[in-house]
Amino acid sequence: MDLLHYPTVLNAYLHGGVVEREEVCVEGMSAQVYYVDHESWGSAGQGLAFSHIILNRARLEDEPDLVHDYVFLHEYGHKQWFWPLQVFFTIGQASYVLMLILLGIAVPWKFLEAILTPASGSVLTTLAGLTIGFTLLIAIPLAVTWFDEGYAELHAISHVGYSAYLEMLEIHENKSRSLPSRLRSLVMYPPTSLILVISRR
Repeated sequence: MDLLHYPTVLNAYLHGGVVEREEVCVEGMSAQVYYVDHESWGSAGQGLAFSHIILNRARLEDEPDLVHDYVFLHEYGHKQWFWPLQVFFTIGQASYVLMLILLGIAVPWKFLEAILTPASGSVLTTLAGLTIGFTLLIAIPLAVTWFDEGYAELHAISHVGYSAYLEMLEIHENKSRSLPSRLRSLVMYPPTSLILVISRR
């Protein structure tokens, strides 16, 4: 058993633990997949840097094979980078999530402080400065995350095909999704319209 098995199992433990492990092959690409069954985890899968792929059976068991193949190919796409870039993108995504949490806590207090105890200059100037500062702070990890997720999405489209991807999107749109899941998709992934334009070209 390879050493990468252990960090994958540890990560899977956070999502209820491994319920099955198998070698999955889609469109000639194969990888070791660790299945979890975690209803409250909003994600269908996760590609770990240097390691294996985790797929969430709770999100995939009632889906057609097309969706399963797409999720596998998307996560497989994350693993196509050379190892330094895998580290870079993993750090980028982790820092982006952490920064969103910290900004979610800090932003309301900072804006309230700016309104109640304005420093030199007008309140509007202070608020504008805070807005620009927070936007710049989040822009770099956002760009890194969108680039990585966008590449993985294009990798999946290139193998399942454009029309099959549109079919998969239709299936996805018809499913009821929780608000946290919708927000996660909004902030972590580039707009679908942008992905479709790039994939056509």
